[in-house]
Amino acid sequence: MTSERRKLFDTPGSYRLAFSGALLFYALIQLKVAPEYLSAFRLPDIDDEMRLVMVRDQLAGQGWSDMVQYRALPPDGLPMHWSRLVDLPLAALTVLFSRFTDQMTALQITAAIWPVALFVLYLSIIGRTMVSAIGYAQASFSVMAAAATPSVASTFFALGRVDHHNLQIVCMTAALALILRSGNPVRRGMAAGLISAFSLAVGLETIVFFALLGVVLSLAYVFDRPGSVEKLGGYGFALGLFAPLFFVLQTAPQDWTVARCDQLSPITLALTTLAAGFALLLARLRHRVRSRTMRFGLVAVLGAAMFAVLWPGLAPCREGSFSTLPPEVAETIRAGISESLSLSRMFVLSPPTAIQAVLPYLVLAGALILYLLSGANRRRLALTLLAFVLLAVAGMFYQIRTILWGHPALPMGFGIVMVWMLAADWKGVRWGRPLSATAVFVLVLFPSIPVWAGFETFARGGARGDGGRAGVAPVKRSCTDPSEIARLNGLPPSGILAPLDFGTKLLLYTHHSVFALPYHRRPEAYVNGTLAFYGDEAGLAAKMDETGADYVMVCAGMTYASADSIGSMLARGERPDGLERIMEAGDLTVFKRKEN
Repeated sequence: MTSERRKLFDTPGSYRLAFSGALLFYALIQLKVAPEYLSAFRLPDIDDEMRLVMVRDQLAGQGWSDMVQYRALPPDGLPMHWSRLVDLPLAALTVLFSRFTDQMTALQITAAIWPVALFVLYLSIIGRTMVSAIGYAQASFSVMAAAATPSVASTFFALGRVDHHNLQIVCMTAALALILRSGNPVRRGMAAGLISAFSLAVGLETIVFFALLGVVLSLAYVFDRPGSVEKLGGYGFALGLFAPLFFVLQTAPQDWTVARCDQLSPITLALTTLAAGFALLLARLRHRVRSRTMRFGLVAVLGAAMFAVLWPGLAPCREGSFSTLPPEVAETIRAGISESLSLSRMFVLSPPTAIQAVLPYLVLAGALILYLLSGANRRRLALTLLAFVLLAVAGMFYQIRTILWGHPALPMGFGIVMVWMLAADWKGVRWGRPLSATAVFVLVLFPSIPVWAGFETFARGGARGDGGRAGVAPVKRSCTDPSEIARLNGLPPSGILAPLDFGTKLLLYTHHSVFALPYHRRPEAYVNGTLAFYGDEAGLAAKMDETGADYVMVCAGMTYASADSIGSMLARGERPDGLERIMEAGDLTVFKRKEN
């Protein structure tokens, strides 16, 4: 890259142009992945549907700390492990828009604005961080990468995405940005700790990310980087202070002593408290421990002690949120929901999907390593970003959903690598610069092109209404049409036993109760939506007796486990002796028991 070209790229004007281009690209992606959202209010995922149900119930008077969905598995209901901290802004927006339209339309507008606002915030954090840390050229490439990264614009920030994952990505990005930027170390460290505590209150999917953030700060302390001990102390202090405050704010008093692995509880508070003590002790001893060797020894000893104290107490949580479920139910969940699969398992089920998920991170990791070996400047920044890129790769071998751990670092790492490649002296290798830059550009941002032409990206597949389940035939789109589902409101409020895909849709678009949902706090919610339709008529009848369901609903033309199952028979239009068809709504068919 010549000095003139570098100057052209490395200006505020070029950055503003790149930022505008990223927003335009995001808008174009929305036109592709959410064409029916505004017209049909078809949400991307079942979690988005459930979130809006919870928001609506809160507005109807359900208590702040009452996270039970009472129309699921009535009469006791289904307890949810989510946070009202996410519901609060969504509820506020819905109230605002309800002043001008009906509540359902207000929810639709809210669910469109929320992910857009979060994406703009995500893009702004990345851009400002890179401008401050290294320059406008890298920032320009970073914001373009943030918009083009697979699963960002098309999934996590798509119109209608109101589950908490996009908010988690913004929190991780903001915390990482605060750690990367210099100046005001105490204030930046405390802000990062506050954001980390908030993110953990929203959901524990990010706990490993923030643990690595603590490790990065600890290593900076070991190497005596300027401001490192102050930033570490501020981070630990704020994390230890605000995690309990958020816990008390969102948790009912009767649950304060209940140990849970899927949300803030005494187990995770023990971790954040010890982490705070670790950081504050290092800050306290900063004038006494002067050599690098002594600092490393102190960090190692304190870290080992903290690990020894915490490890036994974490035993119930080490297998994940499904560890307390019966083994057969846990296996059904892991095998049936793609985001819960490991990368190795995904390679078996769908190699192109697995490759597209991991390829961008592997390519960028390799490019960052080459950057570090080249002796280029800002190696500490590149090394930190490399650590988080590799964290995402490692996490995917546990569950592929941990791909979101890499979304804060991947765009920033891409910006550094692209500018370096375009400016590097390739020592007479004529095509080195364009070939290397093009390869990284395509493999990181558009992995589906070299992997499988025309194959939908992993993120897009995970965003569809089937909830991302692998090994189960996708639900026919005609069966998930909100207008057809709403026709079931012609029946009096009743309990409907339906396959797993329909629970949240029935809750959002109808006044009925349901008995099957893909949430783990009550294992029978999974069984009712799967095994009940995979067996015979007697098994389905027994499940109706057990749940008290008034009706059974299936999607016409679907196969449930096998062609001989009761669900498949009903979907083909066959009528067992004990059931009669009472209603059709498009391809949805509703049955009830024949009266004796």
